[in-house]
Amino acid sequence: MRWWWIMAFVVVYAQQEAQYSQYMYNRLAVNPAYAAKMGAPMATLLYRGQWIGFEGAPRTFTFSIQGLPFEDERHGVGLFIISDGAAQYVRNAVGANYAFRWDLDVENHLMFGVQLALLNYQFRGDITILHQPDDPAIPLTRESIFKPDASAGIFYHNRQGYVGFSVIHLVRSRLNLSELNQARLAHHFFFTGGYDFILDDKKQWILSPSFFIKGVKKAPVQIDLNTNLTYKDLFWVGFTYRHQDALALLLGLWLSKHQFRVGYSYDVGISRLRSSSHEVMVSYFFHKLHTGKPPRFQTPRFF
Repeated sequence: MRWWWIMAFVVVYAQQEAQYSQYMYNRLAVNPAYAAKMGAPMATLLYRGQWIGFEGAPRTFTFSIQGLPFEDERHGVGLFIISDGAAQYVRNAVGANYAFRWDLDVENHLMFGVQLALLNYQFRGDITILHQPDDPAIPLTRESIFKPDASAGIFYHNRQGYVGFSVIHLVRSRLNLSELNQARLAHHFFFTGGYDFILDDKKQWILSPSFFIKGVKKAPVQIDLNTNLTYKDLFWVGFTYRHQDALALLLGLWLSKHQFRVGYSYDVGISRLRSSSHEVMVSYFFHKLHTGKPPRFQTPRFF
């Protein structure tokens, strides 16, 4: 179907990175520096179904493990796998992150990170149905290419707040799936930040506003504004506004004290598309793998 070809073209080339509503709990996916976070190593599995009800709508699976420590806990390693597909297009990525943490003092920490990845882009021309079968721009066979990639980021945090900046796709690889269908990866710029406001003397209620700004050349800047309310690090409820795109409700629960958590978000589109999206996240903290003494700093709300 030619309409779905156009839709897939936009997803893969104009918006080359997957969308995440729970970005504050899936931070390694948007900033390599987060691999050196303080605290126990953490594994995260996330699934996102975009535009529910539309045939061929985007689907994203991510798995990451971050904060794998060295004996010197200032260093950290992260690993990730991503599969992101829409209609006949599929993007797979596998890679590793290395980050170094500079302790400015006991409370303030600055992290620098790099990411190396192998990308695989596929087009399922063998299952494509066209209104114009002789269109030379659309291959009718399954096409697949592999490309190297690199990203970098910086991340600062203290006990109550954080701010980070990253550049994704430092290597602007060409993506030529056919003679007429040629493009290349674009630099993506991500800027994030957030702060915890303690609402009561017992520190049971925490209000955590945050933002996520995404920019890519020749595309509108996208801004996510979020506020999460957490009770005793047991559960959270939140709300996100994505500029001119969607409103999202976030819910989360700790199933065991600071070790296993589950999060869910439901997006309602406010653009002309008027579609909904679901996102499910599961994280597990490997406290027993932490080397040396217990971590000096751990904020379960966004770390």
